[in-house]
Amino acid sequence: MSSREAVETKAGQDDINISAPSLGKLIVFYLLISFVGLFAIIPMRKSMIIRHRLTYATGTATAHLINSFHTPQGVQQARRQVSVMLQSFAGSLCWNIFQWFYTGGPNCGLASIPTFGLKAYQRGFYFNFSATYVGVGMICPTVVSISMLAGSILSSGIMLPYIESKKGVWYNAAYKESSMMGIYGYKVLISIAMMLGDGLFQLLLIPFKAMRNLRRKQQQLAAATNAFRSVDAIKYQHIIVAYIFAPLLAFCNAYGTGITDLNLYNQYAKIVIMIFGFWITAAKGGVVGGLVICVIMTLIIGMAGDFMQDLKTGYLTLTSPRSMLLAQAIGTAIGCIVNPTIFWVFYHCYLHDPIGSYPAPFARVYHIIALVGAGGFVELPKYSIALSIPIFFLAIATGAIREVAMHKNWRIQHYIPSIAAMSVAFLIHPTTSIDMCFGSLILLAWNKVDPEDANLLASVVASGLICGEGMFAIPDSLMGIYNVTPPMCIRFLASDVNEKVDAFLAKQAS
Repeated sequence: MSSREAVETKAGQDDINISAPSLGKLIVFYLLISFVGLFAIIPMRKSMIIRHRLTYATGTATAHLINSFHTPQGVQQARRQVSVMLQSFAGSLCWNIFQWFYTGGPNCGLASIPTFGLKAYQRGFYFNFSATYVGVGMICPTVVSISMLAGSILSSGIMLPYIESKKGVWYNAAYKESSMMGIYGYKVLISIAMMLGDGLFQLLLIPFKAMRNLRRKQQQLAAATNAFRSVDAIKYQHIIVAYIFAPLLAFCNAYGTGITDLNLYNQYAKIVIMIFGFWITAAKGGVVGGLVICVIMTLIIGMAGDFMQDLKTGYLTLTSPRSMLLAQAIGTAIGCIVNPTIFWVFYHCYLHDPIGSYPAPFARVYHIIALVGAGGFVELPKYSIALSIPIFFLAIATGAIREVAMHKNWRIQHYIPSIAAMSVAFLIHPTTSIDMCFGSLILLAWNKVDPEDANLLASVVASGLICGEGMFAIPDSLMGIYNVTPPMCIRFLASDVNEKVDAFLAKQAS
């Protein structure tokens, strides 16, 4: 929202589309909106955790990690679980350390092996040895992994190649791959349409809880409106609509997080910026308005997904939901003071240097999205809305068929894919779904060989795999900060390319 970003993007430089941040305003702003996500999702916890039995893989892994130290099933079993978890953790950590030595350049390392051939590799279809997603695949239901793989094939294998063939016709070829006005716009809109369709159908199953939650949110509107009187573009009607739809989107995101273990609040945020920027228009401050509403929706939607992960952990560890809510509220209150303060320090010390250590590139991305939204949907790539609308209704229809099949106990219920899981495949690399499917295959084979051990230890092994790779991320980040480069590079080339490389090296040697 700052004047620096407006100048650098060469647009939105009029005063009404600029709002200089202040520490006091930021703290009050976050205190007013950060708690809504907690209260918005509480009435829906039983529906998602108990009725739908959503996985929430990270929350489940955390719970098993905790339970492995405090299991009521006997000391011997507890020792075995801890031992297996530590072995899995150590193996995952050592494997990531080993891989690091061979990643001394772009597209280097064992994670870049073209498992299914070079053409499939170019489309992202290969196994990249990610212990995290193998572990997630061992925790998630098999239908989720298969649905994500089906979604990857549909998106990266069929739809996106066809859309890419229309480059220059449907969208400007000059746009970068990450631009909302290019092919990324199709990915985001189609994914959100699928996620919203599936999530909205699930939401309709619990209408009374949703309506009660909406009434509670409306009581907070007066206080929230006062926080934005300093910005002429955030009229009260925009805030009301944002608070009405925020719980609905929070449910959709929390539902998707439970299935896929991915919190996609940032994708919802992009759509919110476009909608509210278009509604307000640039002439009335649509850039700042879209960004402010984006922050409100992002905090509510993102926190709902994260909090449901913690509630799943609490459910599996027999922790009181009230205690979880109180702990979250305390942590949120502290964060509302600490985070703006840290931002304020970075803003004044680093962010004024656009090419320094902390250039904050996503600030420009969201600013540009807000500019596009304020200019209207005409800036979106051609046919992106037309493609999203039928997919939205198809997602609702699929959800309805799945519910009927489950109610009637039809055999087809086991073959209906999860739309929410498929939608994620439009936004992530196909290799993620392949890794998850590999984890599911390990679990299926384990259940065939030794179902008792699989039931006891599978989640523990998965937790160790996830924690091991997560632990390596800390030294890996530090080495990146201090420019420590791996000593070797393994790269896989086509035979004709390899001949050219050999010829070039021979020429250089002579």
